[in-house]
Amino acid sequence: MSIDHKEVKTDSDKRTVGQVLRDKVGYHVDFYQREYTWGKEEDGPLLQLLEDIYEKFKKEHKKYGYDSENDEMELDEYAWYFLNTIVIHSSGTDPRQYVADGQQRMTTLMLIMMVFKRIKEELDLKRIEPERYYARGDDKDPSFVISHEIFHEGTKDLLSALIAGKKREAEEKSKEGDTKTRIYENFYAIEKWLRDKFKLGERKVGYDKEKADKLLAFFLYVIKRVALIEMRISTEDVSPVFLGINDRGVRLEPYEILKAQVFGSFNRRKMPEAQFRDCVLEWDEIISELKKIGGKKEGEETVVDFFVRYLQARHLGKQEAEAEILKKRYHKVIERKYRESLNDDEKFWGTTFFEQFKCYSKVFMRILEYEKEDKYHGYFCKVVFAPRVLRVPVLAAVELDDKDDIVKEKIESVSKELDRLYTLIRLQNPKFENRSWNEVMFDVVKGIRGSTPSDYREHFNKVLDKHISRISGKKEKDGIPILFNWRYCQERKNEGRADDVFIKYVLGRVENHLASKLGEKQIEYSRFRLQKKKGPSFKGTVQLEHILGNHEQNEYYYYREAVPDYFKRSREKLGALTLLTQPLNSSLKDGLYSEKVENYFTQGIIISKILSERFWKNPPTAKRGMYDIKEKYGLDYVKPTEEEEKEVTREIRDPDTGKTISKEEIVKVKGIFPEDGIEARQKALFRICAEIWEVPEENPLFPPRT
Repeated sequence: MSIDHKEVKTDSDKRTVGQVLRDKVGYHVDFYQREYTWGKEEDGPLLQLLEDIYEKFKKEHKKYGYDSENDEMELDEYAWYFLNTIVIHSSGTDPRQYVADGQQRMTTLMLIMMVFKRIKEELDLKRIEPERYYARGDDKDPSFVISHEIFHEGTKDLLSALIAGKKREAEEKSKEGDTKTRIYENFYAIEKWLRDKFKLGERKVGYDKEKADKLLAFFLYVIKRVALIEMRISTEDVSPVFLGINDRGVRLEPYEILKAQVFGSFNRRKMPEAQFRDCVLEWDEIISELKKIGGKKEGEETVVDFFVRYLQARHLGKQEAEAEILKKRYHKVIERKYRESLNDDEKFWGTTFFEQFKCYSKVFMRILEYEKEDKYHGYFCKVVFAPRVLRVPVLAAVELDDKDDIVKEKIESVSKELDRLYTLIRLQNPKFENRSWNEVMFDVVKGIRGSTPSDYREHFNKVLDKHISRISGKKEKDGIPILFNWRYCQERKNEGRADDVFIKYVLGRVENHLASKLGEKQIEYSRFRLQKKKGPSFKGTVQLEHILGNHEQNEYYYYREAVPDYFKRSREKLGALTLLTQPLNSSLKDGLYSEKVENYFTQGIIISKILSERFWKNPPTAKRGMYDIKEKYGLDYVKPTEEEEKEVTREIRDPDTGKTISKEEIVKVKGIFPEDGIEARQKALFRICAEIWEVPEENPLFPPRT
């Protein structure tokens, strides 16, 4: 953003910290400023500033010393320390001076003066008057030189408590926002730093001339020999000054620049000042809440993610919606999109966006809370796919005037439909890539804007049909929707570790569906997570079990000369997989099916119990559920194969020539999981999945029951 230099007057001057903080006019922090962000970290700007000033002071103090009894000594011999430039803005219609650049340093300097006052009283340093440099009036009701008039509204009660030494009261006040928290923490961080540097200890030590002289010299050095270049800019429009200084991608985050863009476009002449102030405070509270939900490590990322997902959901097409690119320039895209939607002569776009911001930020926060819930579709988002999968489609679905109950219904409906869409696609196309998923999501978002929950199923079915059609390259005849096609699921295989989470999720849903039929306890979905390392939390998790272990008898039985990897493909089929708890899964290892199947009965997972004959001899009391499992789905116990002869071809090395030759031989195999058992389970799982994810059986693409 450029500034019209014809309307801007500037001048600059070197000023000491004392001159700046004693200014009779005072400095104000206007709406466009960020919060007070300096923290107490060891390598942060607060302590680094103190260390840098102290190191310079220490060299000068060693050269010239200081004696408090010598009234003529004013540290004129000490070298200067420069604190860089601060930019002050003013206008002809407003007598106040606003800090356009430098409020972090100036607020910190104010805190340093406040700490000096506390220690001054402790050491009885009568000559030192630090209150002259941070307040006018008495300590009970100070009028602070740095007036946190809008952005830091309400900090004066905290500052007064800190000055008065009311730590408990100050601590309570510090919980009311990020700025107050940092002011509180930094005040005590500065005090600790001073005590450590000047060896004052934690308790009052009384007057000590050597310590008092050195501390007084340091105080005088800060106010008399630490200087800033103060640049004063006079113009009517304040926000372009701020943006011109800070919109370089270095000092401010894009959402902080966006704040200046938004409120800089408000029509302040027609808006009461109190209303404008309330809007700014509301913005700050929402940003603070987003950060709080994200936590210390991801707070900033959560704010960025909101603006990016909002843009993707409400305004952008597929070509514009790349998240990584938007992260750095979403503030510019938002301004451009809103300006495009208004008349050429309308500049107050920020008012319109602010209403959208209030609505969709609250929806976004509800989505974040919803992602933490352990509902089946919420769990799908957390474990099978990235949690953020819900964010864009829900923001696209919600309208500005939606009531809370409608928002809740849309969140639940969209998450359920996404679960169904993703699961049915992956069950039929195991190699479905995230890149393809981005295209699916664009189709979802494009059609969901402006629709109602009653329309979602039809819309999602169209998206599902479109993307499943890509597997065969054409649609089914007679207008039959593909949705869930047995032909595509018949050979469905697990594709290895990358697919384990998805397969566990599907079998977990099947398990809990069967449990509900039988009136049995369902397994919490948190137990289906994929563990990368073993540890205390590893025990009790539910894992995939290959019914066909890596046993040579299994390899003989599933040997096909024409298909070298036939055994591997067979053991990875959905019908040859089940679930076991971690301890049992580890103990069974690669035994034969006949050796493992009775152990399946001993644990509480129904999808594995069903394989055992003992289950059917001692079934649960829910008779109707048993009928569904056996007759409706076709799930039954699978009998191990009897002993049979199998002709196999093996490669061996000729002892005379050393060459590899093929040799046919007859081997006897028994206790194997039969091939038709895999097919039957594959078919049964297909029918159960169709019921769970609500695919109508009228679809002739279902497999026959027998």
